[in-house]
This record gives sequence, structure tokens and C-alpha cells, in this order.
Amino acid sequence: MMNYNFKSLKGDLLGGVTAGVVGLPLCLAFGATSGVGPAAGLYGGIVLGILAAIFGGTPTQISAPTGPMTVVSALIIAAEIKYYGGLEAAYGAIIFTFMLAGAFQICLGLLRLGKYIDYLPYPVISGFMSGIGVIVITMQLPDFFGVESAGKSALSNIIHSIQYIQHADFHAVIVAGTTLLIARFFPLITKAIPSSLVAIIGGTFVAIFFGFDLRVLGLIPSSIPNIRINELFGIDLSRASHMILPALSLGALGMIDTLLTSVIADKLTRTKHNSNRELIGQGIGNLGAALIGGIPGAGTTVVTVTNTKAGATTRMSGVFQGLFLMLVLFVGGPYAAQIPYAVLAGLLISIGINIIDYTMFRDIKFIPKSDLFIIFTVFTLTVTWDLLYATAIGFVAASIFFMKKMSDTIDEYSQGSKMDHISKKLISLFDNASDFEKDVYVKQLNGPVFFGFASRIEESIKKLPDIKKLILDMRNVPYVDQTGLYSMKDAIDDLSIQGIEVYLVGLKPEILRMMTGAEIVNHRVPMQNIFDDLEACVLWIHDKEDPRLHDEKIGIHIPSAFTPNEDGNNDFWDIKGLEKYKTCFVNIHDDAGTEVFTSEGYKEPWDGMYNGKQLAPGKYHYHIELVNGKRIAYDGDVNLLR
Repeated sequence: MMNYNFKSLKGDLLGGVTAGVVGLPLCLAFGATSGVGPAAGLYGGIVLGILAAIFGGTPTQISAPTGPMTVVSALIIAAEIKYYGGLEAAYGAIIFTFMLAGAFQICLGLLRLGKYIDYLPYPVISGFMSGIGVIVITMQLPDFFGVESAGKSALSNIIHSIQYIQHADFHAVIVAGTTLLIARFFPLITKAIPSSLVAIIGGTFVAIFFGFDLRVLGLIPSSIPNIRINELFGIDLSRASHMILPALSLGALGMIDTLLTSVIADKLTRTKHNSNRELIGQGIGNLGAALIGGIPGAGTTVVTVTNTKAGATTRMSGVFQGLFLMLVLFVGGPYAAQIPYAVLAGLLISIGINIIDYTMFRDIKFIPKSDLFIIFTVFTLTVTWDLLYATAIGFVAASIFFMKKMSDTIDEYSQGSKMDHISKKLISLFDNASDFEKDVYVKQLNGPVFFGFASRIEESIKKLPDIKKLILDMRNVPYVDQTGLYSMKDAIDDLSIQGIEVYLVGLKPEILRMMTGAEIVNHRVPMQNIFDDLEACVLWIHDKEDPRLHDEKIGIHIPSAFTPNEDGNNDFWDIKGLEKYKTCFVNIHDDAGTEVFTSEGYKEPWDGMYNGKQLAPGKYHYHIELVNGKRIAYDGDVNLLR
């Protein structure tokens, strides 16, 4: 803020004022429906709007009371009023709960947990937001029909909706219906003027013009109230623990609501918000709003989009929006006092309709059944039970379905023998090719080996055919968790009992470290059975059984083949163990007797080149002499593959 570029002042001022015009009726409406009065909505919009802009991490985001936050706030307020017997007596507990929610958001930001919002599955968000939309709508039914509320919950209002219709005040229905129609259809005429403002003015005009006797907002204080610290001393401390869960629910909801809006702001401005700083700013804002009796809020999508499109580019626009609401509070109270509750009901029903996720209905034919189940479950639980529990249960269900799907997918792509083309060509050259394919089985694992897939490993290994050696190809395994690690250990133990030797291919460094620490590598699988690539593993298994190629006594291994195709695997004919000898001589010739490679001391491996050109694939003949006190000679063939 100290380094503010005044070139942005015009756009920020215009954006802030425009956002204030759009947000004003929403603040009044959400304040009224929360149960503590429209002024509380303005207080929240002013303090939260200014503080979240100053301390937040999304430049053009506007923070204010929102539908989802108001729904939870209303439930908290109703519960405390019921316990204490009245609003004034309950104010301390209400303020304390809202402050706890803000403090919780600050902690989330300080712990750098904002990034984890990306892991909330869309079906959970869809079901939750649609449920919130229905709650917002049903909470307005009594005021829409001009009757006394028969219940505080969404389910209760749905059940009593027929009763509301039967006893409806026709005047209230006309005013609320007019407001709703203007809010829904005025944008078809023009979007230059906020439809919410036109709707609230139009509905109020109808009520005044026809002289309808409807319940109105009444006197709204024309100043910012004092900090309400004294109320905190009236809290029943024996119930302090009962405030924690609602505060966590409110804080978590504010995180979701805000950061989803931040993502939308990023797309509009082509910038990247700081999610952790944004949470800290929201927490400070909600703490400040609670201290003066304002209701909590979050980043609001509609107002943020309006602010950005009006030309705002920095966080000063949020400050200007808050100052505009403050000006309205000082001079506009008498006018706002004439707004009927039926008008706010019509406006909020329009907002509730907008909150519902209609993408689900459009794409219902293409959405997986598991996702539909999650959407329906979260939606139902949100409307009929508890918002936080609905989200938690939906997240757990989505995680379980995801793990089941991942396990099925990994299992599907890990079935059977997976031998790449080069390795198959290698085996076809072996004298014992048919026996090799019968005795050696390759099982390729694809994807993370985690607790959802762990049991599948043991089951699939138990179903292996009658083999002598198992190659576990783990080149496509990016991660192994503790459950998967122990399952692999148990499976390898079972294989050892059956006399099956295990080889591991393509272990990532971290997985190799874990397996070594868990006593899989070195204890159950010797280090010589660990390979970077499948070709080298296949050659080792074949060659070590042939005394002409593998002489353990003198520590030499002569590969029977190599594949100089520059893929990084087995590209050289690299004889192991020659460094132990003072002198060695290697000579290679083709079938015609042409010498294609010779090395005195074998200072470097053969790369399959001759006179600067790649030799044709085929069989070549070698003669090797080692001198270390006595002379040892080896003659044999090496296959060059592509």
C-alpha cells in the first residue's frame, strides 16, 4: 500500500465505488437474514472489505458477507439466541464465535494451508454450493409470503411451504415477486447498472407507491459502533467448547468461499494470488468485523468480478469499496430503513438461484455415477443436517471412490507380463529362450503403490504362475507409502518361501531409500538384483547362469548382448570386473573376420561403432585375454541389437 502507483487511482476508485453499489443491497440483505439486522451486514462489509483488502493476497478481490457465510452465521446466531434467551444476552457468544472463525483463518494462512483448497473435489463443491443455494432460498420463504416463520432450518421451511402459501400476504408476494423478476431479467436489458440495486429500488418503490403495509428494515444506525469488548465478559465459559466447532465450520467455509473467488480473480487479471496471505487478510477482516458486531464474510465472486471489470487493478479498490459503504451508512440510513423485508427476500431468492450449480444438470449424462452420488449426498446433508459434516463426509467419500478407481486402474495396467520390445528381442536370442520365458515373469506396476492398492499387490502376486524368478518393473511407480511398503515386504517374504527370486527394476531414489530402510533391499532382495532398466536385468538373469559369461570366482561378467540405440539403457557392451586386472586385451570381429573393435587395456566399452558408423545388428565374435599373474582367455559371441 505504501508503494501505491497513483496511475491506478482512477480505475481503483471507479471499481471500488461500482463494487460498493453492487454490494450494498447484498450487505443489507445478508445482515437482515442473519438474524442480527441489516446494519450488521453493512458493518461486516465495511470492516472486512477494508482490512481484507489491505492485508489480503488477491489484488482486486472484494470481501463482504456472502450467501454461504450468512447461512452458517444465521445458524450460529439462532443457536446462541435459543440458549441465552435473547439477542442482547447472546451477543458476547456470537462475537466470540465469529472472532474464533477469523483467528482460525489466520492460523490456516500462517500454517500455509491455503494451497490445499485445490484438493477439494468438484462434486463436493457442487453439492455443497447447490445445498447453500437451496438454504438461502428456503430461508426467505416466510418473508416472501409475508408470514411468520414456522422453523429456522431449511428442511422446516420446505415442510411448511404449503402452509406459507395458504396464509400468504398478497401484498408481500407482489413486492417480493417484482423484486425477484427485476433481479433475474434486468440484466437482459443492460448490465451497465447492477440488477441488485435496481431490484431493491424497484421493489421498495412498488411497496411505497401502492401503500402496502409491510414489515420494513426500520432505523439503521448512521455511524460505526464502538468495539464491543464488554459483551465478551458475559459468555458462559462452560459452553466455550461448543463454540469451537461452529467457528471452525465458519472459518473453513470462508476459506473455500474466498479462495474459489481468488481463482476467478486470477483468470480476470492474469495474475496469481497469494492464498496464504489472503487467508490471513480474511481472518484479520473477520476479527475486526466481529469486534464491532458485524457478520463475517468472504471473497464475493459477483462483486469481485464487477470491481475488476470496472477497471480496478490493486487492493486499494477494496478499500474504496469499504469507504463507499461507510458513506452510505452515514447518510443513507433513513432511506434504507424503508426497504421491506419482502424486497430482500426476493433479492436473496435470486441470489440463491444463482448459487445452485446447474452445470451438474447439463452434464448429468456424462458425470460418473460415483460423482453423482457424492453431489447428491453432500447436497442432501447440507440442506437437512450440517454444512461442515456434509463437506467432510463428501470429501471422505470422494477420496474413497478415487482410491478405488485408482486401485482398479493401477491393477488393470499392472496385470500380466509386461516386457518391452527390446527385452523380448534379447530373450529371443537366448539358447534357452523358451525356458527363460517360462521361468521368469515380469510384472509391471503403474502408478503410486499406496494403501488403496496395497492389498492388490499381495493378491496378484499370490496368483502368479509357476515361476522361478519375478521381475517387478517399477519404473512407472512415482511413490510408495508406508502401507504399500509393508505389503511389498510381506509379498516378497511369501515369494521367498516359495523359492522365487525377486528382482527390482527402475526404483526412484526415494523409493530405494525407503526399501533399504525397511529391510527389503539388501536383506530380502540383494543389491545385485536391483537394476535401472529392464534390459540389464534380463541380461543379468540370463548371463549369470552361463559359466562362459559369468565367472564368480574371478568376478567377471561378459554381457551376451547390448542395444546401442541411444535410449540410455544398455547402450554399450560393458564388461564388468576388468578393472581388477593389470592388463586386458579385447578383440571383436564379424562373421567375415573383419576386426571391428580392439582395445589394449579396454579403457572404454564398445559402442557398436566401426569407422564412425553404426554396425548392422547381428552376432559378433569376441576374444578376451586377462593378465594378472597368469593369462585367462575367453571366446564367445555378443549380439548387437537396435
